[in-house]
This record gives sequence, C-alpha cells and structure tokens, in this order.
Amino acid sequence: MSKILIISGGNKGIGKGLTTIYLEKGYIVYSFSRSINSEFVHDNLVQFKVDVSNIDELEVNILDVFSTIDLNQNEEITLINNAGTLGCVNQLTQISVEDIQNTLNTNLLGPIIITKLFLNYFNSQKKKIINVSSGAASKEFYGWSVYGTTKAGLDFFSKSIAFEYPEVKVLNIYPGVVDTDMQQEIRSKSTLEFKLVDQFIDYKKKNVLNDIYVVGKKIFELSDEGAFYSGEIIRIKDNRE
Repeated sequence: MSKILIISGGNKGIGKGLTTIYLEKGYIVYSFSRSINSEFVHDNLVQFKVDVSNIDELEVNILDVFSTIDLNQNEEITLINNAGTLGCVNQLTQISVEDIQNTLNTNLLGPIIITKLFLNYFNSQKKKIINVSSGAASKEFYGWSVYGTTKAGLDFFSKSIAFEYPEVKVLNIYPGVVDTDMQQEIRSKSTLEFKLVDQFIDYKKKNVLNDIYVVGKKIFELSDEGAFYSGEIIRIKDNRE
C-alpha cells in the first residue's frame, strides 16, 4: 500500500519544495502545473500539464489526472492546492477584468473545483487537504486587493470543508515570505503599484526569506503530526520574526 500526494503547481517554488519532501518521505506524487519541469525527475513523480486558471477544461483535465491513480493500492491521499498567482499588483481601477478573472480562477475557483472533484473521486479513501494561502488574506496590502480577496476566500473555504466533511483533515497554511519567483515579481514592482516594495527588497537583501525546502518540510511535519484541528490556519514563521 502506498501514500499518494496530488499537488497543483508542484514543479517550482513552494510546490517544488513540498513535492521534494513528500518524495523523500516515500510518497508517490502526482503534480500538475501549466508546464512540465523536465529537470525535476524522480521514479515516484508523475507530472501533468494542467492550467488551473482554465476553468472550462479543468474538470476534464483533473479527472484525467485522477484516473491514473490506482484506487486499490493506496492507504492515504493528500491534496495540496498550491498553485497561485499574484496577479496584477495595482489599485483596483488599474487592473483589467481579464486579470481579475485569471487571479480568481487560479487562486480560488480552481481550488474549489479541484477539491470538489477530489472529494467525489476518492470518496472511500482516507484524505487530507492542505491549502496554501497567504498572510495577505488577513491584512490589507496596497495593490493586492484581488490577491488578498482570493486568499481570504480560500481561508473560508478551508473552514467550510472542515465543517462539512469532519472525516477529512483540512489544513490552511500561511507560508510566510519564501524565496520564490513570486517574491521576485513583487520586488520588480514600482512604488506606485506596490507601496511596500522597498520593504520586500530589503527582505531579500537581509536574507530573511524562507527556503522552499524548509517550508515544504515544515508543512509536511505539521500535517503528518496531526497537531492541529481541521480547518485551522497555521502561520509558518520566517526569519523576519
């Protein structure tokens, strides 16, 4: 019997850190992202090309991923909704409707649909769900109105699923500031777009960003120990603290 991880955005950033740790712990990992990382190879890693923001095709694509998993050969299945986008960083009036929709699709609607399909498809298996959220869900940041709203929605969704499905363990993670492409994108913004850009540049200079593998290991340990109540929001400390 094997343990299974299904993860969105497992090919880079926090997702790669998570995938690496779960592989080290003996899991078979099914990762789906907008692109395949051809340099990230492991005998127990299966990668699929799926765009979470493409809602029209998401159900078919996710069920194709699920169909490759042997339902009779696993003792536990974990879903990590990790894929995310910062979207356009600016005042709301300066953000296009298309970008708003893409951010909502990737950060909120996609995870909701994926979770619904996951619960239906693996209805008889022992399950865990981990949602990667953000501190921006609980604190306003200039230029992040859409991003923060999607993450706040993900927080409430996590609590709702924990309430509706008490047999499923649900964990919501605030990973802190992590050294990823998203942080690089944040640092590239102007002060007109994002008023705190200098602060985030300073984080990089002072080397306070968390490593993706450190964060991946911490998330695994938290979920494996079970030292949390389902639906709980857990903040991972970074070097700012």
